[in-house]
Order: sequence, then structure tokens, then C-alpha cells
Amino acid sequence: MIVCENVAITHLTTLRLPAIANHLVSINDIDDLEQFVEREPYCTRPMMVLGGGSNLVFSDDWQGVVLRMGITGIEKTKEDDDSVWWRIGAGENWHQLVITALRSGLSGIENLALIPGTVGAAPIQNIGAYGVELSDVLSSVTVFDLSKRTCFELTGEACELGYRTSIFKTDCAADWVITHVSLRFKKQWCPKLSYGVLASTVEQGGDMSPSGVFNAVCKIRRSKLPDPESLPNVGSFFKNPIVNEQCLHGLLQSFPDIVYYELDQERAHRSMSESNNHNGLYFKLAAGWLIERCGLKGFREGNVGVFDQQALVLVNYTGTDKEDCQDAITGKRFLAFAEQVIQNVRDKFGVVLEIEPRIY
Repeated sequence: MIVCENVAITHLTTLRLPAIANHLVSINDIDDLEQFVEREPYCTRPMMVLGGGSNLVFSDDWQGVVLRMGITGIEKTKEDDDSVWWRIGAGENWHQLVITALRSGLSGIENLALIPGTVGAAPIQNIGAYGVELSDVLSSVTVFDLSKRTCFELTGEACELGYRTSIFKTDCAADWVITHVSLRFKKQWCPKLSYGVLASTVEQGGDMSPSGVFNAVCKIRRSKLPDPESLPNVGSFFKNPIVNEQCLHGLLQSFPDIVYYELDQERAHRSMSESNNHNGLYFKLAAGWLIERCGLKGFREGNVGVFDQQALVLVNYTGTDKEDCQDAITGKRFLAFAEQVIQNVRDKFGVVLEIEPRIY
């Protein structure tokens, strides 16, 4: 276990906001986690797990411990006539896993190509794109409980995956560290092409196969989303809001061209809080369309702005313009800009956007 004190962690996140952590601990195996919980004062301080740093925002310096997840490895654990199961280290790169699966003749996650981050972060958000979510292939998750100093297994169902949410975002998971993720790949390929843009791109490419879908997804994402290496961002900054049939009907009266999708109702209900009425149909609104209709696509204030090709993405321009390179945007300023976007959408549509990345 390697421990660094008062270390800059700006470069460990794709948004590149300035931040310093009291302690940075590298975790490369279960032994490192066991050593961590035995050492004071580290195990008694606020703790967060850092994978690829692609889905979090530091609002300020982190007055605690950052566990940098580096557990790797991919192994086949089971196979039958219908499926193949893989167990993957939480520190593995997600996109590289998609590539490795395709090269091994396995399909089911090709729609999730080019989603940044590590495998361990995937269940936390229940990552999803183009009609596929991690919940479609998740078999189980291995967790190390820091308070109990032991590992245990959670089934995919027990992870309570919903739309960009899971049990890992609840208080009961405060001391949990995901070490491995197990996925089930079905041998019979069933393409998911419910999104028109994906279906048309696959058709244009002339390759109706898992690799063809993979290439189409990569083409679409690269045309819409900025590379974090050249323009720091965390991908989609806002969740697509979920509304019921009554709310959608009201919106259509004023905005007949509003972009929406009917949800799989089981998934929709998992994403709703227990206090909500689950009767009726649920729909997902395109948050990017809402933001764009507010006239904010491409809008910029100093070194923070809405990406000019995809309004769901907020970007950090610090360092991209030579004249602005010394005007580094802070986490607090970045989040204040996000709140402006939320307020604009609320004022125009009466819909409240929810921030997708985790805020620290």
C-alpha cells in the first residue's frame, strides 16, 4: 500500500478542477484494503474511492482519504450452453473491457462503448447508453466492507440498480469498496437498436454484428462528446429527467416537439422513490434538448460552459485558451454554473434537472 500526503489530485479526474487530498492511498489488491483499515489515522477520516475520475466533481480540496482503485484482472468463472461469466477487477478500464469482450466473441455491452471510467464505477451509476444498462448484464459485485474488514458478494438484484443509481449511493454503502464485478454474457446475440441514430448509423456502416454496433456507437459518441484529454469534462453532466404521463401531456401542450422516450416500466419504477405514485406510464425527457431550448448550447462564462455540440456536457476551458490559462475555474464556480443551467430549465419547463456525477 502506497500512501501520499497533501497531494494534488487534479490530474486524476477528467474534469481537471483543482483539488488537493489529505491522503492518497493506492489500492492494488485486497491486502492493501486490509492494511488500510489497520492503519490510523487513515481509516477514521472521510473516505472516497477514485477510479478513472470520470464521474465526479471536487467542489473543494478533499479533507480526507482518497482510495485510488487499481485492482485489475479478468477471468472466466463459469460457462454453460447459454452464457459466459467473467469476473473483472474494479480498476480495469471499462472501454477496454468492451473491446476485450468483443475480441473474445462475447457481446451484450457493445452499446456501452467509450463510456469513460473503470469497471468498479459501473455499478454505482448503473451506466447506460443507447438502450442498454449495466443491469442487463450484471451478475454480482464483490465488496470489501471497511468497517467489518471482510469481503462479501451482492447479486445483481441486490445492487438495486435504477436509472443512474444503485444501493452504492445509499448510506448503508458508506464503508463499502467495490473490488470486483461479475458480468454475464449471453451467447445468443440480441442487438439493441431502439435508438434511431444508432440503428441508422449501423445500417450505413453495413455491419449488423456486435462489432458493427460497437463501431457505430464509437462514431456517434466521438461526433458529439469532447475528448476529456483536450477539453476536460465528465460526459453527461445531467440525468435525463423521468416524468409521468400527466406531466408529459402538459409539456406537449406548450412544447409539441419536445424529445422524449417511453421507458421500460420496470426500470422506471426502480428509479422512482418509494414516495412516488407508480401508477401509469413513465417517460424520459432529453435533458440536452431542454438545455438547448433554453438557448444555452455553446453558452460560456469565463472558463466554464455548455459544450457547443452536446448541451448535456459542461466543460472546463481552463488551459485551452492561452490568454485564460491562469484563470483556473474552481469546483465551486463550476457547480454554480451548473445551478444556473438547472434554474433556466426549471423556469422554462418546470422540470428539475439532477446532476449525474458525484459531488465531493
